[in-house]
Amino acid sequence: MKNSELLSNYRVHHGSTICQAGRPCVQGAEEQEQKMENIKIFVKSLTGKQTEYNLSNTEEMQKMTVLQLMTLIYEKEGIPEAQQQLIFRGWQLKDSELLYEYGVEHETVVYMILTLSGGGEFRGSIEVLVDFLEPQAPKLSD
Repeated sequence: MKNSELLSNYRVHHGSTICQAGRPCVQGAEEQEQKMENIKIFVKSLTGKQTEYNLSNTEEMQKMTVLQLMTLIYEKEGIPEAQQQLIFRGWQLKDSELLYEYGVEHETVVYMILTLSGGGEFRGSIEVLVDFLEPQAPKLSD
């Protein structure tokens, strides 16, 4: 977009959703005022097990840190927070950050891998891990 252009030239009108790379989407005024109840977040492990976590409303979702979600996982699955690594959209989530800041919203799937004591460090790239977690559709040959 150019600074001199009008938003309407890009078909952006009242109620449109605008997203900036690396930041959460800003909803249109009507959608922003609407508060959702029973927000669900799904956490999927490398074994393929997917567990649902219910939050009471949008406000709770917007205030929840990554560490608070890890605590919910500990309470439900018994996996200590120190052994959890959460990944969303190829990003390893930092404990102190808000889920909302990463763009996590209703019915989002967050991936969990385990960090075990000993055995050295992970020497691969996070991209390889993301490809494993979210495999691309097979390419069709001509």
